[in-house]
Parts: sequence; C-alpha cells; structure tokens
Amino acid sequence: MALRHNPQTRKTTMMTTKDKVARRKLSLLELAAQLSNVSRACKLIGYSRQQFYEIRRNFQTYGADGLR
Repeated sequence: MALRHNPQTRKTTMMTTKDKVARRKLSLLELAAQLSNVSRACKLIGYSRQQFYEIRRNFQTYGADGLR
C-alpha cells in the first residue's frame, strides 16, 4: 500500500491496490479522450484495446466503482 497525502484535509490516507488499479484505469480513459486515439492510449498505458472497451463499459454502467 502507498501513502497518499491530501493537502486540502492535511491527512494522509492509505491507497489500496484496488485504488491504484482504479486510478490507472481512469487514467487510461482520460488519456484516450485527450489523444482521441484508443490504440495509442492503450499502448502507452499497457492495456489491450479489448480491456479498454471493457473498462469503458464498466465505467459507463457503474461509474468509478466499476473500475475496482
């Protein structure tokens, strides 16, 4: 687990493995939108296009909770 500091609350919280994975998946979705290129975003982050579309479908259906 990694520690994450939130400067607004001045608290340090523990980031679980699930949190890290969810953050990485969200980063993939954001990068694909910024680049307007799913294939390139997947290559840069290390996911397959099939995984991207599964992640996107889960995010659209369940929101951020669907990424965990």
